[in-house]
Amino acid sequence: MPRGDGPRLRVVADVLRERDSAAGRGLMGSEWAGEAFDWRTELEFVAPDVTLPPGASAQAIASAEGSLGLTFPKQQVEFLRATDGVYDAESYRWFAWSLERIVDENFEPERPSDLLLIGDDAASGWFCLRLDHREGVIHYERTTGERRTIVPDVRGLWLGWFGGTISVQTAQRR
Repeated sequence: MPRGDGPRLRVVADVLRERDSAAGRGLMGSEWAGEAFDWRTELEFVAPDVTLPPGASAQAIASAEGSLGLTFPKQQVEFLRATDGVYDAESYRWFAWSLERIVDENFEPERPSDLLLIGDDAASGWFCLRLDHREGVIHYERTTGERRTIVPDVRGLWLGWFGGTISVQTAQRR
């Protein structure tokens, strides 16, 4: 849950930039050169009090995709391989859902057929990815059916949400 410490995301980027610069690596596209994004390290950095269970297996993800009859976007697969959801004990909530919950929630009759539900805001909104694999995370307000793209990717969603730089209020203003 957002804690109001907005600058932490900038600090993460600065730390990574300094580390990679010292090692002779630079930024290539949206990934740091020479290595995959380390979800666990980054989430623990911006939100040290959250619980990160072990990641889901490739077999479990493939089974979930088969159950739902769809293919998860690559960014969601990478997140789930690193951690099977994120629990915020301070709020008593799983904002970033586990693979099992993703499957359960995506059988929800109210789910828009073009979206994959991946988490919620503890109110009446879902965090979603487009099933056509276009960029952007959607905040879908269930009570009104309103959709807003709130961040470009899963990384921006969860680092921003748990780091305190985005909230339901900022999602509603975008």
